[in-house]
Amino acid sequence: MDGQELRPVRVDGWQQAFALPAGAGGTVILRFTPDEPYRTGLAAGAGCILLVVILALLPVRRRVTPAGPSPVRGSGRSWWMFVPLMVLAVVLGGPAGAALLLSALIVRQVRPSWLAPLAFASAAAGIGVAVGGRLTGHGQEWAYGAVVQLAMLAAACAVAAAAAPSSGKPEKEISVDDQPIVEHRATLGRSVRLFRTFLVEQSDPDRFYSMLAEDSVRQLGAYVDLNRARVLDVGGGPGYFASEFEKAGASYHGLDPAVGDFADAGAKVAGMVRGSGTALPIRTGSLDVCYSSNVLEHVAEPEKMLDEMVRVTRPGGTVFVSFTPWWSPHGGHETGPWHLLGGERARRRYLRKFGREPKNRYMETLFPVSAARMMRWARAARRAGAVTVVDVIPRYHPWWAQWVASVPVLREFATWNFTVVFRREGESVSTIVQEDVARVSLPDVTQ
Repeated sequence: MDGQELRPVRVDGWQQAFALPAGAGGTVILRFTPDEPYRTGLAAGAGCILLVVILALLPVRRRVTPAGPSPVRGSGRSWWMFVPLMVLAVVLGGPAGAALLLSALIVRQVRPSWLAPLAFASAAAGIGVAVGGRLTGHGQEWAYGAVVQLAMLAAACAVAAAAAPSSGKPEKEISVDDQPIVEHRATLGRSVRLFRTFLVEQSDPDRFYSMLAEDSVRQLGAYVDLNRARVLDVGGGPGYFASEFEKAGASYHGLDPAVGDFADAGAKVAGMVRGSGTALPIRTGSLDVCYSSNVLEHVAEPEKMLDEMVRVTRPGGTVFVSFTPWWSPHGGHETGPWHLLGGERARRRYLRKFGREPKNRYMETLFPVSAARMMRWARAARRAGAVTVVDVIPRYHPWWAQWVASVPVLREFATWNFTVVFRREGESVSTIVQEDVARVSLPDVTQ
């Protein structure tokens, strides 16, 4: 007013106003700074609408879709779409927007059907609070409050996550619920009991291994009927696991390169096979179940072992693989959690503290195998038509926390034991190894 800038204020929660100074009046000049860009944007929008209408009216030459299954598209090509989505979320809501979008993407990964209800519920909650504020005499104040803004931001992030392009097939292609055999309830009580048992592995091995074997067989029985099933336990030995598998009616055979040591120690080795997990001395397609528990991280070339496990399993059979990811709390085994600072450093620290080398020596008998590496192999095997992914779970978590295994990066740290269950499909993915195995003179458990 008369060259003096007036102090801006907000009236009724949203209306713009300016405070006039006391005293004599004067001429007030209002300039709407965004007016020109606003009108330019309206004109550009009208032009885009006109262009869309013109394109919709133009005749389009249709492609003929060939018969057969549709190819999987978008694998690895559409990840960049999440960059502008994240930028938009940060512009709209700052760190809260980024957190809400990441949460929505996690929900999309583990429960995609929840996104639409979440978007609707968030929007409804925000509108309800805003309208309630208006009806109770608060004007537009509530509409600009944190509750309404966060609710609408959550709705926008849920819609963005639902609309984002897919990266291809989901990791889990069929649900275990389609083929239940034995009920296996992954409860919190079970997780607590297992954790307590882990604490007495050294002091009370009988209690530890007997409970672990019983739980493992029961868990595997949720995916396949073990009665009369021919089972190979890669890396398994005589004793607890053999007893539990036989109780379930399975024909159990353990494989280990140290079978001779078991016999020298007085253990029963009937049905055991001496051999390497990366070159199984087993006929192709001769097993109903190929099982491995906490062995993959001890193999220098885990992909070869996985190829072999698939090769020896018959079409329609089950492959069960469970291992400890390197970045999990127990990834370094007895050298943990110092392995998180480096495997060699953790090994040297153990040697200084105890005066001896650890049993699991980094890059000799213990290797940094990640969940991401396992899933890369799984996707390649699935594309080759060798397997179907039945389930991806954290082995010892309760059922309500099993979504952790479906979230990349998080599963590396938050899954004590990462488990993938496959169903064997198609032909072998490792024909070269098959030819080599035919010349191995080790006993064949299938005879």
